[in-house]
Amino acid sequence: MPATLVIGAIGIQSADILPSSDRINWGRLLSLPAFQLFASERGGPAPGAPLSEWLAIAARDAGSAEKVLDDYRQWHAAKGIWPNETPMGDLL
Repeated sequence: MPATLVIGAIGIQSADILPSSDRINWGRLLSLPAFQLFASERGGPAPGAPLSEWLAIAARDAGSAEKVLDDYRQWHAAKGIWPNETPMGDLL
């Protein structure tokens, strides 16, 4: 009678797959009144057009969405209207 066949996995390391804290929740950002005011002061979006469309155009013109986000963060700090909120709408 042949020996019992044993199959196993050896040498595979587990990986921690966690959401990145660096990811931007663009949907949430687009819903914030502060970001909507920021976009409005910069000329967009067109009446009836979604804010996401304005963001895509602004990101293209700025070179990246992260550049628009950096501009928004600076604008948010300079505006000073929301002293107890982060630019992402979290309470301090």
